[in-house]
Amino acid sequence: MVVSAKGNSMAHKILGSRFLSRSQPAWHGLGEIFPADSNLTPSQAIAKVAGDITTDKRRVAWRDDDGEWQEIPDYRAIVRPPVEGSSEYEVFGVTGTKFEPISLADVGEVLDGMPRDVHKVETAGCLEKGANTFLSLRGEDWELLGKGEEAHQSYILVSVSLKPGKALITVKSTEVRVVCWNTQSFALAGAGLEFKLDHNKAAKDRLGLATKIMATVTQAREESRKAFEAFATTPATSEDVRTVVNSAFVVPAKSKFLQEIEKAFGDGAGSVVQMDKLDAVEQNMVAKDQERWERSAELVHERRNATLEQFDSFSDTSPDLGGTVWAAYNAVTEVADWRDGRNAAPGSLWGSRAAEKERAFTAALELVS
Repeated sequence: MVVSAKGNSMAHKILGSRFLSRSQPAWHGLGEIFPADSNLTPSQAIAKVAGDITTDKRRVAWRDDDGEWQEIPDYRAIVRPPVEGSSEYEVFGVTGTKFEPISLADVGEVLDGMPRDVHKVETAGCLEKGANTFLSLRGEDWELLGKGEEAHQSYILVSVSLKPGKALITVKSTEVRVVCWNTQSFALAGAGLEFKLDHNKAAKDRLGLATKIMATVTQAREESRKAFEAFATTPATSEDVRTVVNSAFVVPAKSKFLQEIEKAFGDGAGSVVQMDKLDAVEQNMVAKDQERWERSAELVHERRNATLEQFDSFSDTSPDLGGTVWAAYNAVTEVADWRDGRNAAPGSLWGSRAAEKERAFTAALELVS
C-alpha cells in the first residue's frame, strides 16, 4: 500500500516518496507500507527505496576570464545522475581522485549477513536527493528490571552516505520506551562503540565485515542495558538532576561579534555594552544580536524547567523509578521527543534532539560510573 504525503516539515528531505514502513504508516505519512510478517531483507529494502541511486566520478573544471575551461587535475566531483523524483544531475561533493564510491547494493549485501531472525527491517528511506539512505532494524524487546511497565524495543539505525567526507556507513543503537514512545539515544562514540566504514579503495573488501557491525551493535546494546539498569537503581540528588538536565540543554555561546563588543565597550563586568559609545548602526547590530542570544537562552531555560517538572511527575507515573538517575534521563528524553517545534520527529533520531539525549546519557553515565 502506498501512502501519500501529508504536508509535513520533513517531507522535502525524503526523495519523492521513497520510504518503507512495516505494517503501519510513519509519522510523515510518506511511502509504502509492507506487511508485519514480511521477511524483507536489508538489500531488498535498499533496492526499493534507492535501487536506482548511483554515483559517478566526474572531472572538475573552471572557466577562466577568456571563457576557456581549465581542469583541476587532482579533484573529482561525485555526481548522481537523474532519477525518478529528481530530474537534474546532483553533485554530492568534491573529493580527491583516490575516492572510490561504493554501491548501495554492496552495502545491502553486507547487512543481509546480520541474523534476520534477530534484526528485522522496520523502516527504510532515501534522503537528501539520494545522498543518504537509512534503515532501522528492530531487535529483541526487553524489560527494565523485569518490570512489564518498563518494556523497551531495541533498534539499530544504519545510515549509508554517498557524500565524500562522510562515513560510508554509520551504525547507531537506540531504545524506545514503550509506555511513552520516547527514543533513548546514546552516544556510541562516548562508549567507544561507534562503527563507521569510510569510502576508500579497500572499502568494498571491508564490506565483508558484517560480523564486526554485528559485534559492535551487540556490545552497544549490552552496554546500554547495563547503563539503564544502573540508572534505575541509583538515587539522584537535586544536583545530579540539574547536571543531567543542564548537560542536555546547553545555553548557546554569544556570537563572536557580541563577545568582542562586550570586551571593548562593556561596563566594568564586561557583560553590559555601553551603547552611548557606539553609533546608531552599531547599536542596532548589537541590539539585534543580543536579542537573538537572549531568545535562544530563554528557550533553553524553558526546556530545562519543563524537564525538571517532568522529573517531578515521574514518581506518579513510575513510583518504583521516581527520584533516580533513570527518571532524570527519561525526563530529558520526554522533552526532547515530544516538545513542539521544527524537525521534531527526525531530530529525535539523528538531529539536535538526539544530541540532547546523548549528552544527557553521557552525564547520567558519569553519575553511576
